[in-house]
Amino acid sequence: MSLLMAVILLAACRSGSEDIPGGGNEDCYLLIYVYAPGRPIVTRVDTNLKTATEQESKIHKLQLWVFKHDTGEKVGYLEEDDVTLDASGSTFRMVISREFADNPENVDVYALANVTTANSGHSFSAGTTRTELETAKLEGNYFGVVTPIQAVPADGLPMTAVLKDKPIAGTFPALRVGTESMMETLLLTRTVSKVRFVLCREKESDPPVPSHQLKAITSITLDPSLIPSQSYLMLEEPFDNSLNPAQPLGPSRIHIVTGAHEPTSLNFGAIADPTTIPETPAPDSPEKWIYSDAVYGNRTDYSAALDQGILNGELLEFGVTYVRESDKKLTGNITYTVRSDAEGVERVTPFEMHQAGDFTRNHLWTVLVMFEGGQLKVINVVDIGITSWITGDPDEHDLYNW
Repeated sequence: MSLLMAVILLAACRSGSEDIPGGGNEDCYLLIYVYAPGRPIVTRVDTNLKTATEQESKIHKLQLWVFKHDTGEKVGYLEEDDVTLDASGSTFRMVISREFADNPENVDVYALANVTTANSGHSFSAGTTRTELETAKLEGNYFGVVTPIQAVPADGLPMTAVLKDKPIAGTFPALRVGTESMMETLLLTRTVSKVRFVLCREKESDPPVPSHQLKAITSITLDPSLIPSQSYLMLEEPFDNSLNPAQPLGPSRIHIVTGAHEPTSLNFGAIADPTTIPETPAPDSPEKWIYSDAVYGNRTDYSAALDQGILNGELLEFGVTYVRESDKKLTGNITYTVRSDAEGVERVTPFEMHQAGDFTRNHLWTVLVMFEGGQLKVINVVDIGITSWITGDPDEHDLYNW
């Protein structure tokens, strides 16, 4: 009878397991569900915002750890290379011991994607502890202001996810993280934010009015001491998919190290070198790029319109630059020249984000810079006005029109 039961259990381990990553056909396992919202991964907590590029969403390496919640003892580890998540998420199979399967207890689950020595300064393995994961930081040149990251690294953008104090459902040989009615989800998000500038200008009048015509953008910089010198890879708690106006800077939204901030100003791209700056486009109707609900309906359509305008040559994009998240109000300067100014004379216009903490994990910040010249214009290149597109939600701060 004992031999017969062993054969039945072994068959149960094999049944239906061949198409799930992780483990062999004869192993017994814990199922873990991993999801990247919107696939490709969105740039903020909302799944209806602008999606990431294919390079941003690619997962070159996925690492999963499960620890007992009370003791931190490791339950299992799984590593997969070149992962393609299904549109609705993917299930991974982690080999676990029979002892844990017979006596399951609540667990903490950690996920890292694309975290390597080259892009983070860290290398993690099966022997990594829960404490080491929770205390790991991005610092120095990694996604900061000393050497801005202007393209997705070859080994990908680091992404993380965490679940804490979650129950285990099921029985030997196949268990899962969650309850009998709901499987818990590891929600992958980028550990950094990104910023880009989109530029255009008004067509010249006929005859031209040279005193107000843009000549060149000579630099766009972010002021120093605004980006933290360190930020944690892992969030303090599971990533919260909701937007809570009562606690917009809760631990789910941002996880920096209290203390020093990078002292150096951030120069976006090669804009500081005027010889590399192409001429700013002058579309037929530059005002159409200012966001409005009536024209665009939602932010997804507006972002798509901006992208198309860049492809068509109606808009010029500076960026994208990837930067560590910040709890401060980001400010900076756009330096430019106009045709009437003497050679070497530059004008500077400051800009700032809506409020402190708007540059958080997985966030995209787009600044539309529009130069309007000519004597009949209320706004000209001397005062670059701001048109806020916020419609009442205090958390909607990820795009500004200047």
